[in-house]
Amino acid sequence: MEHELELKRLKEQETMEKRAKGIPLKTTIEYDTSEEEENPEHDETLSLLTKKFSRFLKRKNRLRTQQRRKYSKSNDSNSSSYICFVVVNQVT
Repeated sequence: MEHELELKRLKEQETMEKRAKGIPLKTTIEYDTSEEEENPEHDETLSLLTKKFSRFLKRKNRLRTQQRRKYSKSNDSNSSSYICFVVVNQVT
């Protein structure tokens, strides 16, 4: 009886694994580069876009760094130590 239950469980597990597996499909990607090579304006536009995007990322990183510095400076002032003044009366 126990052996039959084990076989049944194994068969169910195999069918579940078969269902979970996908069918591998073959894909091919073809690029038509003839248009891109003939258009020099496209190259110039792409290079200009790349340059501007790089500048944008640099500015963005600078702003983040400045914000971090401002945040850390503001936290430093909040966590500074307190100064206690003691007044001592001298009797002469």
